[in-house]
Amino acid sequence: RSAGIAMPALNGLLWLISYWLIGEVVIHFSGLPISSGVVGMLLLCATLAMIGKVPSSLAAAAQPLIALLAMLIMPGVVGSVFTTLWLLTRLMGRSHAD
Repeated sequence: RSAGIAMPALNGLLWLISYWLIGEVVIHFSGLPISSGVVGMLLLCATLAMIGKVPSSLAAAAQPLIALLAMLIMPGVVGSVFTTLWLLTRLMGRSHAD
């Protein structure tokens, strides 16, 4: 019974990985300075807009990833904040930072 539940999620994960790889191919041949994941997700969004709905298998794969999104984004946000603060102190000097 649990194998029947996992199959839609695996099918949806195949959708996500396929579009990520399609994005990788587009970036490789076009030389665009954009992440392949971003290109893949834009292509996936365009495909879903043409279909007019989100397949249940894709929703089943995306739901656990959405729950982890904050944890995946947080290191980049913290790094950006610290880098910005570091740059501001370097550019403005110590006298303005106090």
